[in-house]
Amino acid sequence: MSNRANRRVVKVNQSYLFYTGYALEELIGKRVEELPLWYKPEDLVRFSQALDEKGAFYNFEFNYRKKSQEIATILVSAEIVEINGEACVLTLHNDITDRKQIEAALSRSEERFRTLVANIPGIVYRCACDPDWTMEFISGAVLEATGYQAEDFIGNQVRSWASIIHPEDQQMVGRIVGEGVALKQPYILEYRINDANGKIRWFYEKGQGIFTQDGNLLWLDGAIFDISDRKQVEADLLERVHLSILMAELGSMQSHADSLAELLDGCVESLWRHLNIALAQIWTLDETESVLELQASAGLYHIEMTHRHIPVGQYKVGLIAQARQPYLTNDLLNEQNILNKEWMLQENLVSFAGYPLMVKERIVGVMTVFARCPLSNTTLKEMESVTNAIALGIDRKQAEATIQAANAEMRALFAAMDDLILVLDADGRVLKIPSTERQLGFRTFNDMIGKNPADIFSSEQATQFVSSIQQCLKTQKTLNIEYSRLNADREVWLNARISPIDDETVIWVARDITDRRQAEQEIKQAKQAAEAASQAKSQFLANMSHELRTPLNAILGFTQLMARDLSLKESHRSYLKIVHNSGEHLLELINDVLDMAKIEAGRITLNETSFDLYHLLNILEEMFQIRAKEKALQLIFERSPTVPQWIMSDEGKLRQILINLLSNAIKFTDRGTVMLSIEAIPPSSDLESFNSETKTMLLFEVADTGDGIPTDKLEQVFEAFEQTEIGKQAIEGTGLGLPISRKFVQLMGGKLTVSSKLGEGSIFQVCFPVNVTEAKMQSARSGDRQVIGLAPNQPEYRLLVVEDRWQSRYFLVKLLESIGFQVQEAENGAQAIAIWEQWQPHLIWMDMRMPVMDGYEATRQIKSHLKGQATVIIALTASALEEEKAIVLSAGCDDFVRKPFREAVIFDKLTEYLGVRYLYKDEMDASSPSREIADVVISDADFKTALSLMPRDWIERLHQAAMLADNDLITELARAIPEKNIGFSNALTSFIDNFCYNQIMVLAQEALTNNGSAANN
Repeated sequence: MSNRANRRVVKVNQSYLFYTGYALEELIGKRVEELPLWYKPEDLVRFSQALDEKGAFYNFEFNYRKKSQEIATILVSAEIVEINGEACVLTLHNDITDRKQIEAALSRSEERFRTLVANIPGIVYRCACDPDWTMEFISGAVLEATGYQAEDFIGNQVRSWASIIHPEDQQMVGRIVGEGVALKQPYILEYRINDANGKIRWFYEKGQGIFTQDGNLLWLDGAIFDISDRKQVEADLLERVHLSILMAELGSMQSHADSLAELLDGCVESLWRHLNIALAQIWTLDETESVLELQASAGLYHIEMTHRHIPVGQYKVGLIAQARQPYLTNDLLNEQNILNKEWMLQENLVSFAGYPLMVKERIVGVMTVFARCPLSNTTLKEMESVTNAIALGIDRKQAEATIQAANAEMRALFAAMDDLILVLDADGRVLKIPSTERQLGFRTFNDMIGKNPADIFSSEQATQFVSSIQQCLKTQKTLNIEYSRLNADREVWLNARISPIDDETVIWVARDITDRRQAEQEIKQAKQAAEAASQAKSQFLANMSHELRTPLNAILGFTQLMARDLSLKESHRSYLKIVHNSGEHLLELINDVLDMAKIEAGRITLNETSFDLYHLLNILEEMFQIRAKEKALQLIFERSPTVPQWIMSDEGKLRQILINLLSNAIKFTDRGTVMLSIEAIPPSSDLESFNSETKTMLLFEVADTGDGIPTDKLEQVFEAFEQTEIGKQAIEGTGLGLPISRKFVQLMGGKLTVSSKLGEGSIFQVCFPVNVTEAKMQSARSGDRQVIGLAPNQPEYRLLVVEDRWQSRYFLVKLLESIGFQVQEAENGAQAIAIWEQWQPHLIWMDMRMPVMDGYEATRQIKSHLKGQATVIIALTASALEEEKAIVLSAGCDDFVRKPFREAVIFDKLTEYLGVRYLYKDEMDASSPSREIADVVISDADFKTALSLMPRDWIERLHQAAMLADNDLITELARAIPEKNIGFSNALTSFIDNFCYNQIMVLAQEALTNNGSAANN
């Protein structure tokens, strides 16, 4: 510290002497410029000028000389203060020598790292785990591998890494990386990219997520190598292998196929599987008609029935048959004489090849293939052996068909049957067995001839079969029976149709239905599994609801409890408000996810009550006015006079629907207006649940002047976890608000629709039927005012809190004790019963999920006593399921409160069941000055006028504090406002309480700009 007038040092602390090495007597009394520490004289000039101009300076960095002559680095801050009537300069020194040395070492280390990376043949990166894989660092052979400069990908300056990944591989890349991050394990993957020249290249990548000690993901580190050459070698080898396998399969099919159709089906199937093509077809030639007929097709299949027969010389297939020469094109859509081009464009087909099937000089057909990738001329040569094999197979099968024509009809009839056929007499004796595809498996046909059922089957089955045969002969009607038998240790089920041939014989046609029976059994098992899964999902929802909402109950509860402390600083009260609001936001997100899960599980139900619609709209308007004002938006609520005030509907779901729509509208609107309009409209004919005699149709419309939604994305916004590009840029929300809202509206018997124009805005409409009800008297709820104690002249209320989690129990006990109740606590149901028997509380707050004895059993035992009927028991549960309430009430509880709860809910329940009366803060404030600063409504114009009267350095500090969201500094600045401007001070404090930092920054910046303009004039 030095005297401002004579510039002599008057005081030095021990830390300064320790770091500089000087003795106290070497510094005290000396003028500042005489101090031996100055390394550069110009630093002293710079500091003096800053003090003279601004009266203070902060964090000036400079080098100084220690007594040991070592040069060190410090940060200096100084300001002029008044001590005992004299102006002094208070200077603070912060030695940062060690930090500077560390920074220099780090810089050298990074330089060595970059040199090392530059010599690696692959790519080394560090990126964010986001949809774009935003690169923070990328080096190595980026240009060689992709054709792009490495700098293009840093922060997505020119393009993102995700933009060059092949579209078909993007989902796979995201899934594998996501799994590795979730398991905190390295990930390895291979995928394709489109390089700068439009070519496809293959990359091999290995990386892993980097996490903090708390398990939070920081970034992804990894290396990438170009494996395109290896992939090409593999592809060539695979193509040769497939060709060899194809030829082997074709040879096998020629030997084993029983018909031409079977041969050709097998050929096209093999072609499609082994040649990486989209569609393979084989046409055979009808020489008499000179027409090609489509016989077999595999892969994509789309051809009109009128085009299954093509004359030789017409279309591309007929021209190939006529020219008897193979043909190939890689520009399919511009080719002449090609059928179904619209379908080919839709399927992304680009290549076509046709091959005449020749036997010596005779053409027997044409083979055609279609592909999504270009085909090479070498493909035509390689396929020559394939087409020869197919042509020979066709010729052979056609010759066999001609030779066997005489008995073809009968053989074809039985060969086509996959059934066992027996001719039996009245006693079940086997007379004849026609040959079919079905084999007995356990006996030869010769062994069966002349045998009775008792010789083949069990006595029980034999009796059943003989009885069925005789009934068939008696009624002369076909009978059906099902039976099973063991075949090579495998149970085979058969369905037998028994039809009479004459009065003494029947024909027995048995069909194998093992697959059908197995399918039926699998369906039965799948149904049981689905029911079990549904039960498991319900249990999961209950557990997750409990585990997530219980800690939130402690967070929100203790913030409410701490906020009641009148000794809290304003800044601390603001911090509590931030924590509480953040907890409420987290609860909304959790509720969204749980609601979506309940919707998928079919567990959402309506909870219809009579409520004041006008009151709900007023609350929503107050809630969103602050957010709209912060973005300088005009928020308008318009209600038609025809809208009823009291309606019967699900108030909670309607509130959530409107909050979701208004939140989105304000979030995605940067200028203009957000409007909510409500009117009663004529009934809609497409709503089945509407009854015009008892219900009214309400239309809620939320319109904004935002950027709008593309037409092709209108339905996407209603899909779970889906967002438009504008939504993704907002980087907030879960993508569940609109899907949940639509499901809620549908559950309420209505519709949620959207219309939008890019650049003009969007309109969401909610239309659903309601019942109009009579107005109700509303009692004043404690939620409208802050409870600070019990009203006088009341009995002493005894309350018991039963909760196994200490945090939740402690919060509720302290809250109730602070108001004046007598409270005892228990951590399980057994303890609760013991305290109830001894203490006889008026009311019990009962958690339902506890060890030792849960709340359900404890409630049943208490309510089983006569004196227990007089004890009010209110359940506390973290379950999000509606049906949980019915279960709790059936156990004997009088009411039901979900965690996390607001303190007002607790006080309202005590009033409802015990008639408790309270003292409220506003009543006490009427007789004593308020410690709180109420929100003050002040126009921007008045605020600007008051702001212009403040000093420029005060406005600069206010602007800086708003940028940093520094509540303490803004509060300190508000206290410095003269008392005559108390309205301005209160308005500024109100801005802090409502977190209107953006509005403070804008107004302060305008004031600084106007101040500067005035000074220049």
